[in-house]
Amino acid sequence: MDNKFERIILLTVFLFFLVSCRQSGIGEKSTEEKAFVKGNYRIILSLPGDDFASAADLEQLYTLKEIIVKQGAGKPVSTGSGMGNMVLVVNVKSKEKLNTIQGIIRDNLPSAKYKIVYEQPL
Repeated sequence: MDNKFERIILLTVFLFFLVSCRQSGIGEKSTEEKAFVKGNYRIILSLPGDDFASAADLEQLYTLKEIIVKQGAGKPVSTGSGMGNMVLVVNVKSKEKLNTIQGIIRDNLPSAKYKIVYEQPL
């Protein structure tokens, strides 16, 4: 009986450790370490609240889109808003261009909360 009980306790502790490592990001690669993949990247900008973007928010999104095009950082594919987010999908050809896009966002929307996610092709 004791041996079975010890195994259950050890298994529980091990599973707890695995879950806590996954939640804390241990073992995950940072953005800089991940290999760049050429393709579409979804830029998700968080809005206050959970509604569609206002006219002023959309103006910022379109300005961001224009700057990306002017600097040759990527080719916009689509834009949209809803559920508390604005989204701009951009086709990016290199890691340097993706870094340029991140710089454009930081320079033009310094207080924005955003993430950039690779969009898997269908």
